[in-house]
Amino acid sequence: MFSNNSATYCTLQFLRYLLCRLPRKTTLRLGIRLGRFAYDHLSIRKEKALKQLRQGFSHRTETYYNVILKQTYEHFGKVILDNIRLESLDLNRYVTVTGEDVLPPQNSKEGMILLTGHFGNWEIFPVWFSRNGYSFTSVIRKQKNKGANRFFVEWRSKMSAPPLYARVSSHDMMKVVSEGGILGLAADQDARKSGVFVEFLGRPASAFRGPAVFHLKTGAPLILAFCRMDKQSRYHISFERLQVTQEDSVETITQKIASKLEEAVFENPEQYFWFHRRWKTQPRK
Repeated sequence: MFSNNSATYCTLQFLRYLLCRLPRKTTLRLGIRLGRFAYDHLSIRKEKALKQLRQGFSHRTETYYNVILKQTYEHFGKVILDNIRLESLDLNRYVTVTGEDVLPPQNSKEGMILLTGHFGNWEIFPVWFSRNGYSFTSVIRKQKNKGANRFFVEWRSKMSAPPLYARVSSHDMMKVVSEGGILGLAADQDARKSGVFVEFLGRPASAFRGPAVFHLKTGAPLILAFCRMDKQSRYHISFERLQVTQEDSVETITQKIASKLEEAVFENPEQYFWFHRRWKTQPRK
């Protein structure tokens, strides 16, 4: 029997085959249409995203929230289709990089922790690092649909080292760093009660301790990375080494990470993934 999971996997494989053979301009136009269709007809996460925008930018108007959200749908419509065909993307043509000098040399055995958020197109990083001679391992969450999960794990494994699931032990994650690899983390989702509270867009948010803990245990540098899409649909990657002192704790390091992501979101709010319930967990009163 052809299950829903199998149907999803086959559909994604067909889309990959098709999109890799279309001009990128055509893919981007389709992505915009996909985003607009979702904005107009799919309400499953729309109200949740509007609520997030109201919480993050509390002094704006309803018109502002709806304009930004529509742009967010269009942005991720383009990004989703771009990612399905990412193996065929000409990085030299469509990607520029700043701050590359903060990265360790390709041949060095110095591991590092790459920190990003669900902003712009974070899926660019495994491809860029692998094509530039680095060993890169992403930490991802397992998707509920087994077909989609299988497709994206296979897709990532073709372009970089196989990813680790977020539920693996911290020992396995730190092993990547200790062996001279790059551990990629998008640690901006709600960490529930086990997290540390930071200020993010003016509100308390529970953030994962992992990046700060890994840094303090291994001494590996924390590199902030964001991949923004411009109006011509080109990607701009920026790297910055997080400045950490001996006085910094898990709490202060985690706040520094959140503040850097906040800066990126302020600059391009339409490129943040507002569909996550970022402020779900709140401090006890």
